[in-house]
Amino acid sequence: QLDESWYDVHIRRGVLTIRDDRGQLLVKVSRSTNRLYKLVFTPVHPVCLAVGAVSYAWRWHARLGHLHFDGLEKTSKKELVRGLPHIAHAEELCEACLAGKQRRIPFPQKAKYRATTPLELVHGDLCGPVSPPTPGGRRYVLVLIDDRSRFMWVELLKTKDEAARAIVKFQAAAELECGHKLRVLRTDRGGEFTSATFYKHCEESGVQRHLTAPYTPQQNGVVERRNQTLLGMARIMLKAKQVPNLFLREAVLTAAFILNRSFTRSVDGMT
Repeated sequence: QLDESWYDVHIRRGVLTIRDDRGQLLVKVSRSTNRLYKLVFTPVHPVCLAVGAVSYAWRWHARLGHLHFDGLEKTSKKELVRGLPHIAHAEELCEACLAGKQRRIPFPQKAKYRATTPLELVHGDLCGPVSPPTPGGRRYVLVLIDDRSRFMWVELLKTKDEAARAIVKFQAAAELECGHKLRVLRTDRGGEFTSATFYKHCEESGVQRHLTAPYTPQQNGVVERRNQTLLGMARIMLKAKQVPNLFLREAVLTAAFILNRSFTRSVDGMT
């Protein structure tokens, strides 16, 4: 700021000087032991700054917990409370109300885009950790769903970092089986889906990545809802026959097998 105002700031042999544009000396400070140039000064003429007056509408708007101005005006006109003066509707907007009362626009019930060929769009998500783990130590459930046919692939993993290798394995098998190339993979921004190695594989194989916004699972609702259905069916089958949770792996794979061959509203005239 001093330089912008054309002041000359100069340091020489442990002394800092500041001169105005006419060359008059304004400040002269010696360097202290901790290598700082400390300037201590007091204002010549202390000034008292008065706080600006606030209108009754804004004052009572704040006093009553930022109640909307229409409510304040009606309360004042109808004399519903004692001690409230006449309140005129303020035309300005309260920034605190805008920040505290804002709402997210509801997500559409149905996606605007739907894939027309297999593997054109695949939804992926990693669910877990599931407790208790399987006897083999698997705690995570990787779910991949084809947007066109809603066919589902399920893989149980020990750790999150196994997800990338499982997707590469799925891609090779699915492309060979259906004769189509994987075009788009939609997942959240979890570290298992955003590693540099996995990104490199997607670039080399021509797979586009669609990443949902943080804390917005609704953007990948196809697989998020299927996760709930899949694990719910697995738990129900275990509890119905009083089977220990150690067999959750078999129950999840069985539920995926059943769901792939069951009725779904997402596709018409076929499972």
